[in-house]
Amino acid sequence: MKFELDTENKTIKLKEDVKLSDLVQELKDLLDIDWENYTLVVDKKKDDINIPPIYTPPNTPNQDPNNPYKIYC
Repeated sequence: MKFELDTENKTIKLKEDVKLSDLVQELKDLLDIDWENYTLVVDKKKDDINIPPIYTPPNTPNQDPNNPYKIYC
């Protein structure tokens, strides 16, 4: 079980998934009476951003490939 214990700010940051019963028991052993005053902080993970490839619209049969329509956005 890996966690980060900040005694100045009274916070606990979990580094991996743990069973709640194991965490409570470990905190009781480490901090004795004071463990109930600590705040559990969630480590926010950034999700991977999936950027889609550039979309190139197909040329229509009525459109001249050398002279495409002008689109203004």
